Amino acid sequence: DDFQTLTWYIDSAFAVHADMKSHTGSAFTLGKGAICSDSTKQKINTRSSTESELVGVDDKIAKVIWTKKFIECQGFKVKLNIVYQDNQSTLKLANNGKESSGKRTRHFDIKYFYVTDLIS
Repeated sequence: DDFQTLTWYIDSAFAVHADMKSHTGSAFTLGKGAICSDSTKQKINTRSSTESELVGVDDKIAKVIWTKKFIECQGFKVKLNIVYQDNQSTLKLANNGKESSGKRTRHFDIKYFYVTDLIS
């Protein structure tokens, strides 16, 4: 019922295509219903579900930011812009950046930590 809260759900499925690429889906809700959704094959191969989820968020974050700015430019106020993501390792990496990287996540490209800069 809150028209000032933008809510995004982003999820990825690891290595589900024949070429072992992952798949990302997202849905945007406002008020009581979904406004838009999409589903895309990731452009790169990832080495883990955590990396797949991080790449998925990175792929969709531009749309998240654009949607917020578009709604504000139409004269509406946006109180919250929330992104839900379900992988605990990815959430830690998104919140803490490279500082929370361990042996198994050091190979992640720094560009996928852009989302860390956006979290407030």
